[in-house]
Amino acid sequence: MFMTCGYYVIKPSEAFKNKLTMLDLEPDLLESISQIQLWEHNRVSPIESEGDIAEIKLLFLANIKSLYLGANLYQIFFEDNHVSLEIFDKWWGIDRYFVEEDFAEVEEEIDAAIASEFVKTGIERVDLWIDSLQKKHNSD
Repeated sequence: MFMTCGYYVIKPSEAFKNKLTMLDLEPDLLESISQIQLWEHNRVSPIESEGDIAEIKLLFLANIKSLYLGANLYQIFFEDNHVSLEIFDKWWGIDRYFVEEDFAEVEEEIDAAIASEFVKTGIERVDLWIDSLQKKHNSD
């Protein structure tokens, strides 16, 4: 079975963020656990997503319990001690992504005729990159 790297965007629900404000948490901690988070899983199947997503959900909750809330606050907040898919699904959403194209590979493979059609942006760094790309493809 082909395995690749998957990226997961984990988004707290508004209900989660609202309930968090009822806890007496330090502002930094509150901000950390109420933000959208990006997680990476190095060995996932692009075809069979259910297991990979379930693993991320459970590990995410375990991380919240062990590093952020602790067992007592976890119990108070979720009214449950368990690390379960039901708890995750009630308070967060998750989207899974894969890298479709690698920037360096696309840059290398772009046709010289197309590279010559890039329009300057007025952004110095980007315009220097365009110059470099066009020179590189003109010399090939």
